[in-house]
Amino acid sequence: ARVYAMALARAERHLDAEPVLRNLHAYALQSGDPERIAYTGFELGLNLLRVNLDEEGFRTVDESIKLTRTLGDPHPDLAQRLGIWARIMLQKRHTFDAEGMLLEAVEADRRVHGDSSHQIARRYYDLGQFYLLIGRHEEAMGWLDTAASLFRSQLGDADPQTIDAVVA
Repeated sequence: ARVYAMALARAERHLDAEPVLRNLHAYALQSGDPERIAYTGFELGLNLLRVNLDEEGFRTVDESIKLTRTLGDPHPDLAQRLGIWARIMLQKRHTFDAEGMLLEAVEADRRVHGDSSHQIARRYYDLGQFYLLIGRHEEAMGWLDTAASLFRSQLGDADPQTIDAVVA
């Protein structure tokens, strides 16, 4: 069911994915497995937002992230979930919330992957792009320069992520 739901979501068949994700989340809640609850809640919440069930979607994603925060120090999926949630919050013009989530994602990836990983470079890049978008160009350049440098050292000059960071 999980693979089927993700395939439907990737095919942008969100209305078809919704009942499958609801069933998966209900099963996870019954099982009491917090990992499964956090995962299915996040995926269900994102899908609910895609089918314009915003209130339920926001609540479900928020609950999932709160649970994810309790599952590790930090949980390996926390930074990714925060990054996705920050992009959605930015689209909804919740700039302050998006910035906090991006900064938390940086800290989570730093603790999980270290200061010189390509994952942390990705978080720096995302934060730099965020600051560019809101007009804080000087801050943006600091994050983007660091991201480009880390991408270069970790992935090489020809990697698309390195090129994106350098061009930004």
